[in-house]
Amino acid sequence: MKTAAVVAMMVIALQANAQAPEQPYFGASARYERLGTGGGRIYLAALASENDGVVESALAHVAMMKLVRPDAGCPALREAVERTARTADTQELQYKAYLTLRVLDDPGLFKGLERGGYAAADEFFGAAASRLAMHYAAR
Repeated sequence: MKTAAVVAMMVIALQANAQAPEQPYFGASARYERLGTGGGRIYLAALASENDGVVESALAHVAMMKLVRPDAGCPALREAVERTARTADTQELQYKAYLTLRVLDDPGLFKGLERGGYAAADEFFGAAASRLAMHYAAR
């Protein structure tokens, strides 16, 4: 009897999970529009983390913030991203920092990526890398 109840609960939970819409990785862009230069402090702290996942997430959010607010500038944030590109423990993280630098330096090249409904930071970085590759191929 207990086994049947557990199985029934698992089936209900799986159905509810399957029906729940997948949340996008990035929140509403309005959140970035409200960020002042002080909002960069949060990302500076995250970029200094020893956890690669936290750093990767910060890089993605910094890039998205620049796409949503091309006028936003924070030299300390750019410097932290540049340092990450040089000193990150993995080449993957260094490359993601490089992509973020490219977005910071030329947000127009990546215009439109801010509208993507990415489920993970990797999807965003994949789209940015693809856009950069198309740019170089067109030269």
